[in-house]
Amino acid sequence: MPRVGAVIGLFFWLFACVVVIASIGLLVLDAMDKVESIQRRLPWLPKVLERRSAFVLLLLIAVVLLVGDGYELLTKEMTEIEAPRISFAAPAAPRMASGEHTPWRSAKPADNSVHVDKGGKIEQQSSGPCSPNIVGGTTSVNCGPPPLKLEYTFNTLPKGVQGKFLFDPVECPVQSQMRITPNQSVPPPIRVAMDFDFPVKKVATVPENVGAFMGGGPFTVGTHVISSPVSPGIGPHHALIVGLCSDVPVKLIGEPKLVD
Repeated sequence: MPRVGAVIGLFFWLFACVVVIASIGLLVLDAMDKVESIQRRLPWLPKVLERRSAFVLLLLIAVVLLVGDGYELLTKEMTEIEAPRISFAAPAAPRMASGEHTPWRSAKPADNSVHVDKGGKIEQQSSGPCSPNIVGGTTSVNCGPPPLKLEYTFNTLPKGVQGKFLFDPVECPVQSQMRITPNQSVPPPIRVAMDFDFPVKKVATVPENVGAFMGGGPFTVGTHVISSPVSPGIGPHHALIVGLCSDVPVKLIGEPKLVD
């Protein structure tokens, strides 16, 4: 069937071409006044020319056929190209692994504690105020601040020797001097309490190796002596110098103590 349609279309196309060419030729001959010479050879030609309306109609039909065939040829040669269709497939759902879910558990810390059976003994190899020990699997260090400890010296000055403090020799026939050194820094104000076997008439204090200091305030004399407050503080490199004035030589009957 497609071939039969193509043959019929070709026939009409050739027919239209012949009609158009013949029409052009007749118009040219008519314009050149050559029709009479042709009538002798083609007697039927005048009859065709007399029916001009039919001739024009036939020419129009031929032109329409040619235009239609040309349009059909163009549409066959230039086919429209459809725009590509782009589709996106939905992502596949994630596959869940079957089976029971085991909850996450942190690793159990290693037990490095020492277990002692009944009747056993624990020996500590380290010693001192800051010694490490292993107790219950964790390291504990007993490193608290050491207790305050006062190192001191007490000297009765020879007659005629002036100490750190300028006591009047007439009023203070016997002068004594102490040097108290703590094992850690002690903030101000600094006051020291001391007990003696005989009464003390005067007491004075000063920090050692300091450029400036402040002192003054209430103090107590007698057998139980409390010095006046002094600033700045004292420490291992800044001892407290204490001067004492008495009528007779005195002696400590207890260790000195720092008081508020």
